[in-house]
Amino acid sequence: MLKKYNSVMLINRIKEPAKLEPYLIKNYAQISLLVAVGSCVYGMIIHYYNANAVEPKFSREIFSLIFLILAALYLTKIEKVLKYYEHFFFGLIFLFIHYLIYISYLNNFTVDYLLGTYITIFGSLLMLNSRMLIIIFISLEFIHIVEKVFRSNMDIISTSAVITSMGTILLFSFFMLTANLRQKKKLKDVNNELEEKVSLRTKDLEKRANELHEKNEDLRDFVYVISHDLKQPLKNIVTLSDWLIEENTGTINDKLKLIKTQVSQMYLLIEGILDYSLQNKVYGKITMVDINKLVKELITLNTANCVITIKNKLPKIPFNNSQMIQVFQNLIQNAIKYNDKKDIRIAIDYQEQEENHLFSVADNGIGIEKKYYNKIFGLFERLEVNFDENSTGIGLALVKKIITKNNGNIWVESELKVGTTFFFTLSKNNNVNV
Repeated sequence: MLKKYNSVMLINRIKEPAKLEPYLIKNYAQISLLVAVGSCVYGMIIHYYNANAVEPKFSREIFSLIFLILAALYLTKIEKVLKYYEHFFFGLIFLFIHYLIYISYLNNFTVDYLLGTYITIFGSLLMLNSRMLIIIFISLEFIHIVEKVFRSNMDIISTSAVITSMGTILLFSFFMLTANLRQKKKLKDVNNELEEKVSLRTKDLEKRANELHEKNEDLRDFVYVISHDLKQPLKNIVTLSDWLIEENTGTINDKLKLIKTQVSQMYLLIEGILDYSLQNKVYGKITMVDINKLVKELITLNTANCVITIKNKLPKIPFNNSQMIQVFQNLIQNAIKYNDKKDIRIAIDYQEQEENHLFSVADNGIGIEKKYYNKIFGLFERLEVNFDENSTGIGLALVKKIITKNNGNIWVESELKVGTTFFFTLSKNNNVNV
């Protein structure tokens, strides 16, 4: 029973698919050309040094010509030729080796002929791409050479030497190649397993990304709806406060004004949240924005005690016009809000860099302590000063979101009681997001 089991195992191992990848079996045309030339040259060398060498007339030349034709056929790039090219080559090299064994037999297995036969057999084995082909090839070649050796006139020592050397080469080649094929099969199986795991992981990540995207969309829709629905009641409260203020005086009037101020602040806060949430939605199309013209229009809308200058002409760049307005409007308003000077001065500058557009907005305001440089860009963050009650702490967060979403960067440099400068960059090669 054990013997039968081992036989089955052996047969299964022989039949086990273990092929080299196609890219390892290549250069057939070049090998055909090499064999065509090498065969003729090797034959000439043998006949030059061995005048008694025997070969069928023109046999070597015929094989060389066939190999040459086979090499030329590859250059035609004919589909059917390329499809069966390896089969043609295998058949031809198989016949050529049997021819070499035959002429070795005719020359009584002299070293010059035997060496050429060994080289060709071993080289051919290295090109085979399946275990079954290797076994068939080795078996037929060995049977042929044993048959010719025993039919020759060699003594027992020479006969044993030829058979032993040939058997050693074939056996060594078989174990080396089959081990190599098994190893490559294992590597291929591992590679396939890894590819499958990567594919499953990728699908899982895509699924999670889609789920996250849907949740973000739902959250943005929720923020939009809540912000929109809260605005109208607040407007109504402000209107009612105005009516009550007109009809009342004294202490109650002051409290009504306080209510109105707080409600107005809440209204501005909701407006800011709505603007911030809308940055993740489609906010208009991309156009060529004339920033110079855009900033000049914003300048005309600001207070009389504020002088805004443009140092260098601002460029035209592809961007979302509404977002560009929000960036400069928030930076300008921020410079005005946090300013304790009688004459507010704001300078807007531009510098063209190799890969970026560099903009700056400088003011002569109160300045910012270094410890707040990063904090001021956070949502609902603002300086602990009382210059403007209408500040929501969303403006700079909104500016940063727009710039970073479009592959830009923003930072601040400041000196207390002297002024603040906001710098931001926009890439020239930016795939602009809206």
